[in-house]
Amino acid sequence: MNPKGTKATRSWRQTSAPARQLLLVAAADHAEFFSAHPRSSCHTIRVKKWLILVCVASCQNKAAPNGNNAGSATQPAANDELNIPRQYVATANDLRTELTAPSRVLHPGDRVELTLNIHNDGKLPRRVYILPEHFRSPFHFLWLADASGRQIATVPPSPPHGLEVTEAHFPEIAPGSTLSVQGNFDLPANIPAGSYRMGWRMRNMLVHAMPGGIQTLDGVTKPLFGGGEIPGIWMGSLDAFAPLVVAL
Repeated sequence: MNPKGTKATRSWRQTSAPARQLLLVAAADHAEFFSAHPRSSCHTIRVKKWLILVCVASCQNKAAPNGNNAGSATQPAANDELNIPRQYVATANDLRTELTAPSRVLHPGDRVELTLNIHNDGKLPRRVYILPEHFRSPFHFLWLADASGRQIATVPPSPPHGLEVTEAHFPEIAPGSTLSVQGNFDLPANIPAGSYRMGWRMRNMLVHAMPGGIQTLDGVTKPLFGGGEIPGIWMGSLDAFAPLVVAL
């Protein structure tokens, strides 16, 4: 067996289950980003090699997400989920997301102001994981697709450090209530005129407790919510879409 493969598999086995989920979530979102940026720098090549090692190790160990995201919305193929007449509303684990975008005609280079409405249709309070806009990816991921469903632009990856997570980043949504989250997306300067689909993915398949005590580049993390299970934390994955019209 290739020594590198053996090392990757051994490292995967020694990684905690939450850390494995973070790697897999990051792998999926980085794959989306690099598919839209095929001519990125040599850093792209190194990350692609890392993604391959992660995927190989996870397959060899038959790794799978834990039961926390049971009931999450199934992710269809990009073309299937984006070929929609108007707007796509997603529901999973009591929450329902709906994306609204400007109804006016947009132009190349415009900044699109988006609102993600998160409705709690359940009977219990739910907390969602929402960081400041610059740090949201991969838990909140925005992209633009053309009428055929082809992804043509995405938000850039968030920086790996520079923010201290606090309990304020886990807002609670009462039953029957709605939380609105604002976001922005800059249209490419060379985008052709036509009809497009804006997508916003909200996903949490990892964060269910913040025990603290982890050394990071920003210092040692602090325990949140007493270090135990975050009360009412939502786990799952939801995609919401809204139409855009661009004219020159």
